[in-house]
Amino acid sequence: MKVIASTIKSAQWQAWLSQQTSPFPIVQSSTSDHPSGGKALIIANSCTLADIEQDLVSFDEVILHVWDAKSTLADALRNGADDKAIEETLAEWRRFTKALLAWLPNHQHKVNLISHTHATFYVEAWQGWLTSLGIEWPEAMSMAPRTQQDEYDIFAAYYISQHPEFAQLEQLLFSVTLPMSDNYPTLPFDMTSLAQQSQQAVEQLRYANKQMEKREQDVSQLQYTLEESNTKQTKLTGQLESLQKQLAEAEKANKASDQTWSRKLEEKEAATLQLENELQRVQASLERVYQDQQQQRKALLTEVKARQTVLAEKTDLENQLTASQKQISQQHRQHKEQIARLEKQLAQALQDTEQQKNNYEKTIAKVNAEKDAQAVEMDNLACELSKVQARLENAFDQEQKLQQQVKAHNVKVTNITKRHRLLKLDLAKAVAEKQSLEKQINRYHSSPLWKVTEPVRNLRHSPKRKRAEALAEQARLIELTDLFDKEWYLQQNPDVASQSDLDPIEHYLRFGAQEGRNPSPQFNTEWYLKTYPDVAESGVNPLVHFIENGQVEGRQPSAQLLEYQP
Repeated sequence: MKVIASTIKSAQWQAWLSQQTSPFPIVQSSTSDHPSGGKALIIANSCTLADIEQDLVSFDEVILHVWDAKSTLADALRNGADDKAIEETLAEWRRFTKALLAWLPNHQHKVNLISHTHATFYVEAWQGWLTSLGIEWPEAMSMAPRTQQDEYDIFAAYYISQHPEFAQLEQLLFSVTLPMSDNYPTLPFDMTSLAQQSQQAVEQLRYANKQMEKREQDVSQLQYTLEESNTKQTKLTGQLESLQKQLAEAEKANKASDQTWSRKLEEKEAATLQLENELQRVQASLERVYQDQQQQRKALLTEVKARQTVLAEKTDLENQLTASQKQISQQHRQHKEQIARLEKQLAQALQDTEQQKNNYEKTIAKVNAEKDAQAVEMDNLACELSKVQARLENAFDQEQKLQQQVKAHNVKVTNITKRHRLLKLDLAKAVAEKQSLEKQINRYHSSPLWKVTEPVRNLRHSPKRKRAEALAEQARLIELTDLFDKEWYLQQNPDVASQSDLDPIEHYLRFGAQEGRNPSPQFNTEWYLKTYPDVAESGVNPLVHFIENGQVEGRQPSAQLLEYQP
């Protein structure tokens, strides 16, 4: 039984197998159960040299697909590998290829190597080798060959050509594989599309850099605002805590003052009540004394009338009455003085009590006013604090959004930079090819045949023909950029659209620039000529001048695009 296997670790091998309509069974690995009775077997997973050597006893012959350095590098680039991953991939390919070349001489009687890249380009040659090895692969079941290379293939070819150690090792690998063609496959490549993509990538990179700088400035401003807000919040929090502490002390002092004044007021009221009770008691005593005096006087008068005849007794009684009246008068005077003194003390006590009451009411009113003012100030501080917190939350949300946008822009810039680096390498390759062609043309111009046919060429190179060739060259140059929009040009100039036999670019080169028409929204013809009078004096088409020299010299295509320049 013969087996078709591969050492390719990329998914390209299984993708290629999935596009084939294989007439033979496909197993996942060399250790899987092999169906018996078949002519050939295909292993889908990548095999190592150890796996193949272990299974050589079970197979009559092994057809092993291998990858060259260019295909390995192009596949890594398609999968988005960075510089480090590319170096690791090429180092692994070099290590495996050297091991394969050292291993092959001892097993070449059973092992045939096939370049997988050649097999995808030269399908008929691949089928012919399988037939010669005894594996009949029906032509109707084969896949169509590749017909075009992409930019990754071009870059890989250029990179390998600049690194001789990989190129030499690749040539050694090709020398031991089954021959399918003399050269590495070369297919058409759209250089115009690559130039347009390169120009777009450069403009996108400039715009992305501009946006990145603007975002960084916004983030810096927001961070500064956030720091100021945090400082202000800290200050307000300290003031609020200080005011709360002062309010608590004031409430505590007011409470103690209230208790003191309440206790003093109660004491004054008790003293006043005691004085009033004493006054009532004195008044009652005086009333009783006055009533006793009236009764005594009545009794004496009755006794005088009853005993008029007893003079001695009458004289004694009169003397007693006079002494009693003096004593009563003295006691009455003393009682009046005591009453006046008590009334004066009561009035003074009432006055002091009223003063203390007024002072207490004023103190309470002042404390209540301070308390109300502090409550209002606390409400204002709380309101301002809530506003500051809301602004902080909004600033934090904006900062998060800006950070996400910055990350997204960083990813875009990284992709554009990687794309730009590849396009620059491709452009360098194209420039090298152009220089090679120019050398060939120079050698051709130095040949005798070129010199002999010079009179004939002079007849062909009339001024009109040179003018047409120059216009054609300028038109091809404009086609490589995105500064001319044909549909927009026809929409803006209906008279040109009516001339169906004239190309818009040719019309602009012949007439449009002189008439002040614009080729696209990105380029303003009149503005360019007025801004740069040296271009107007030279007589060169303004758009052609900007493409050939203006971009390199830092000139702007229009006033509207000045803000997008880095």
